[in-house]
Amino acid sequence: MDRAERQAVRGLSLLYGLRLLGMYMVLPVLALHAAKLDGATPFLIGLSVGCYGLAQGVLQVPLGALRRAFVVLAHGHPALSRRHLRRRGRAEADRSLALE
Repeated sequence: MDRAERQAVRGLSLLYGLRLLGMYMVLPVLALHAAKLDGATPFLIGLSVGCYGLAQGVLQVPLGALRRAFVVLAHGHPALSRRHLRRRGRAEADRSLALE
């Protein structure tokens, strides 16, 4: 890998790490806060933490796809639209045939 690739990997790794830190930093805080609530039992605290993790795992991909579709519709971003990618793919295929 050259220097630009290493720098891109470092940046993406930092971004992903901070995202995960923010997502999962809530777990210990949630458990500590729930322990102070009236009627809290270890079972209910564990259930709430488990439900949070399950919701993250189940909803992360569908909501990410929905967000991407919203960005494309709201902003008309050509780099994200499927039509643009198909046109670009056909143009590249036509260029490669012309070079043969």
